[in-house]
Amino acid sequence: MLAFGGCGFYDTAETVNEEEERSYQRGKQYLREGRQENALSSFLRVIERRPGDAPESHLEAADIYLTHLEEPVEAIYHFRRYLEQKPNSPQADLVRGRINRAMKEFARTLPADPLRYPVERMDLIASVEELERENSELKRAVAQLREESEALRAQVREAEERAEEASRRVQARRQEEASRRQREPQQRASLAASEEPDRSGGDERESSRGTETYTVQSGDTLYRISSRFYGTGNRWDEIYEANRDVLPNANSVRAGMELEIPLD
Repeated sequence: MLAFGGCGFYDTAETVNEEEERSYQRGKQYLREGRQENALSSFLRVIERRPGDAPESHLEAADIYLTHLEEPVEAIYHFRRYLEQKPNSPQADLVRGRINRAMKEFARTLPADPLRYPVERMDLIASVEELERENSELKRAVAQLREESEALRAQVREAEERAEEASRRVQARRQEEASRRQREPQQRASLAASEEPDRSGGDERESSRGTETYTVQSGDTLYRISSRFYGTGNRWDEIYEANRDVLPNANSVRAGMELEIPLD
């Protein structure tokens, strides 16, 4: 019974038909997916943007309220707005029949049977109209909040996924660094076993293939030792890395230590 959406994608009510509204078409898509509450939120958004000129959205909303949400008061309100905006519609008689159905559904929730008596029926209609006005605003607000809540949940999920990915990268780097530190002593031991040192008897230097042993003197720093061996102090970190087993940090150099100096 409901009208089908157009094929355009616009937002400005003054320049497009209602069925070309993006929210209207999104609502129709939600209906096809069985997501009635999301569809209702989209149709109510069209109604809000096009006051007095959204009959098809009123009809869609009314059908959702009556058929899926079982809220006859809201259904009656939107069915009537449809008739006000399209009084000569071919569906007018069908919509009036649905209003009667919704009235009966609402009457079943009352303690008596007001449809049997004219006065009580008028009171019922007045009550329905008042409830329509009150509930329409409330339902519109609830639908909007639900949609906003879904968007926020999506943002939270995305942030959580990014945090998990960052945590995995940090953990991988830590494991890689720990593995590297475990391999360093073995590599140095293997290198030392393959060396044939030729000690000259001095207290400062011992030469060997690939490295040279140096006894730290008073006042020495890694920078000074680097300058002594390489002609520049900027290679101090190479000496530090080669002696991590005896140097807890770069400032722990003490006189009398024997350091391995990597040779070019």
